[in-house]
Order: sequence, then C-alpha cells, then structure tokens
Amino acid sequence: MSSFYTIFWYNYTMFYLHINKTSKQPIYQQLVSCIKKAITDQVLKHDDQLPTDEDICTQFGISNIVVKQAYSVLTQEKLISRIRGKGTYVTTVPKTEMAISNIKNLEQRFAQMGVLKRLNLIEIITEHDMAFAYLGLESGTLVYRIILTAVYQTTPVYGQELILPCSSFPNLDKAFINPNYPLTLLAKDMYQLPLTSSKHDFSVENLQSFSSQMLQVERHEAAYIYRSTYLDQHKKPLFFIQSTYPGRYLKLVYTQEKR
Repeated sequence: MSSFYTIFWYNYTMFYLHINKTSKQPIYQQLVSCIKKAITDQVLKHDDQLPTDEDICTQFGISNIVVKQAYSVLTQEKLISRIRGKGTYVTTVPKTEMAISNIKNLEQRFAQMGVLKRLNLIEIITEHDMAFAYLGLESGTLVYRIILTAVYQTTPVYGQELILPCSSFPNLDKAFINPNYPLTLLAKDMYQLPLTSSKHDFSVENLQSFSSQMLQVERHEAAYIYRSTYLDQHKKPLFFIQSTYPGRYLKLVYTQEKR
C-alpha cells in the first residue's frame, strides 16, 4: 500500500480521534475522551473494532505506552474489551448476570436497563412443529407468528418468537401495536382470556442462522433458550413464547439455597 493510501486509511478509520500535543491535558486522557464521545454519539457501536495500538502510534506519533494507558482506562470502565490475537472492541452492552432460579424475572431486568422491544414480523402461518406440539394444535391450524427483537441502544440483546392461535386472538395484527406491552395483559384485557398458569422449559443451544442474523451474532453461538406456554383455568394452552438470549449478553448462575 502506498504512503498516500496508508495515511488516508488511517485518517478514515480514526476520524473521531483528535490529539493536541500542546494541551495541558495528558494525551492518554484525550484519547479516552475522544473514544467516549464517539461511543456516546453512536459513532462507535457495540462490537465495533478500534484501531490497533500501532496504528494510533503511527498516526499521531505518540508512544505505545500512552495508547495502552488509554485503552486500560476504557477497559476498566468496561467500555472496551481487549481480545488477544483479535483486537480491541467496543463493549457498550453490559452483560447481565442472575440466578437461573430468577429467570422468570429476566425480561423485567432487561427492561430496567432500558432495553426496548421492536416488532420485526407478524404473519399468519399454518405450520410450526415445536409450537404446535406445545399448544396441542393440529397441522393446518391458523396461528399468528410474531417476531420481536429487544434492543439496548442500537444493539439486539435477545429475541422472541410468539405463536398465538387466530381463533383465540382475532385481529391480533391490528391489536398488537405496542411490543413492549406485556402479552399476558393483552390477553386478559383485550381478549378476556383467563390466564391462570404457565409452563416453562429451559435449555442451552447453538443459534441457527435466522436467530443469529436477527440478533447480529455469530451462527452456532451458544444461547439460553426459554420456552413458555400460558394456560387457562382448564390447563388448555393459549399461546407459546420462545425467548432467545445470546450468551455474550447473559450469564445464568446456579445458586444453592441455604437450608
């Protein structure tokens, strides 16, 4: 690569970095401030790769020690992560940790962090092997399929697939206008469905291509899968929800209760 193109590439990839060597502010603090501002302004987003130490040193003619000091501060503040052999990446999405016994409260925990759900898809289908088995439906039954993505700032952190029989939820495509409104309340308030109990299954699986694309993570990455079936007073299944939580954003821990 010629010198001209090398300089242009450095400038293009580091346009958010500005160093003033005559300033009284230490250079490493200037680097920290620039990167923090780029993250706040969403110029840099979760999983974006930062320039290497060598590239910054070459661009600004500064010591490698200064760059390492700046990256060390950002690492301690959990804004970036340094991966040996790969590079330095923005990590603005905090990793949630909770006891597996509290998994029912997981959505509430994410909501408290500011995670909001977005509607990706709503359609009518007649086949879904897993959901139909959970709901006890025959093949060919009309059901609504809804796909939601829960987003922290601009990063998808988990996804949900909802399956609801059209016979129990008529005109749901018109009623389902707020994906952050709890489906259990929608079922009770709008459709007067008597929800009295629920069943839940939990597993750890590798993501398939559709889920990995929706959540913008690597295919086959490990994820927590939480499947819920909601029942009426006669134990009849009313609707099915599958929630998918990539392991990079969630850590479930097993805790032993004290006796």
